[in-house]
Amino acid sequence: MKKLNLRNLLADSNSIFIIFLFSILLGVSISSLTRISKPPIGKMPPKIDKILSDTIKNCQNKSNCYDSELEKITIKYDYTISFSVLDKLVREKPEFSYCHFMAHAIGHGSFENDPKNWQKTLNKLPQECSYGASHGLLEQYSASLHKNNESLISKNIMRKICENQISSCGHILGHIVLVETKADIPKALNACKNLQGAYYKWCLNGVFMEYAYPTTLVQHGLAESSKLKSSNRLNEFSSFCSGFTDNLISSVCWGEISRGAIANFGSNWENIFGFCDSAPLKLAQKTCRDRVVESLVVSRNFGILLLNSLCQSYKS
Repeated sequence: MKKLNLRNLLADSNSIFIIFLFSILLGVSISSLTRISKPPIGKMPPKIDKILSDTIKNCQNKSNCYDSELEKITIKYDYTISFSVLDKLVREKPEFSYCHFMAHAIGHGSFENDPKNWQKTLNKLPQECSYGASHGLLEQYSASLHKNNESLISKNIMRKICENQISSCGHILGHIVLVETKADIPKALNACKNLQGAYYKWCLNGVFMEYAYPTTLVQHGLAESSKLKSSNRLNEFSSFCSGFTDNLISSVCWGEISRGAIANFGSNWENIFGFCDSAPLKLAQKTCRDRVVESLVVSRNFGILLLNSLCQSYKS
């Protein structure tokens, strides 16, 4: 698997909205960064301000430079230092408050810093920035398996990864297995069966999110960049998700594509809910409708009148 560098793919505002929304639904604030000042044992505390100053100087007018710089800082010190630098960077430059893909880079560096103890590191990584560091670490772990002609897609490996982890671990693996299977949806869904319970459901969620909003697939040349615009793909989405007869898989699929309807129809609640009601299974209809409400309420500054309008459309 290639090392990912995805932030440049998110010029489409729909993609930014989708991942921002996902972080809120998981109860994580992407602008709330951990502050850990305790240095690694045996190393002198680096001067965070000096590191940040050098980083800003090095990255003037360079695309994606902060990602690579944060990875280098993590390899040299560890993730506690790089998150402290990122914290100060966001404070100085609010345009970087969406920190998910910079946290990916910290995850890459965290694995390279101590590859033998990657699972211990995974258990300690901060959950800020929408679990970006955990995602990045698992990407690097997956890439390391390829060097030994191994694959992340095995029951033992996937369950080992998610052992004692929160459910988002399954979601991250869903993104990764779709890349590992070269965008083969049936194979990716089958790989999710290696996980159990909530991990399985979140794995399905990750697969369908990557299908619908394919930043990683585009980076790996497994999808066209035009696929990033979800509002243009409603007919494709509807046909795709309608092909699943399993209640759980169908409902997760329709839940993910519901945000494409929001991107397409804006504030036309009737059209949005009408799209959801075109799902062939009742559970899928309800899941789609519920995700629409969640998405709209957390992403817009709703007053009572707008909420009333939304709920009236939901009821009808």
